[in-house]
Amino acid sequence: MAQNISTDEARRRAEARFEKITQREKEAAESMAAEQARQKAVAAKIERLRSLRLAKEAEDQAAAALELAYAPPAPPKRKRRTAAKG
Repeated sequence: MAQNISTDEARRRAEARFEKITQREKEAAESMAAEQARQKAVAAKIERLRSLRLAKEAEDQAAAALELAYAPPAPPKRKRRTAAKG
C-alpha cells in the first residue's frame, strides 16, 4: 500500500510531520522559558525574604543589647548565715 502513494502525498505527509516536530520544539522552548522565569522569580522572592529576616534578626539583637545595657542592675544576693556548730 505504501508503494501506491504519490510523491505529492509523500511530500505532504513529510511536511506535516516536520510541522508537528517544529511546533513541539517551539512549545518546549516556550515552556522552558516560562519555567526559568518562574524559577528566577522564586529565587528573587527567597532572597528578598532572607534579607528581611536577617534585618529583623539584627534589629532584634540590637534591641536586646540596648535593653540589657539599660536594665537596672540585679539586687545583690544575700549571703546565708551558717548556724554555729556547737
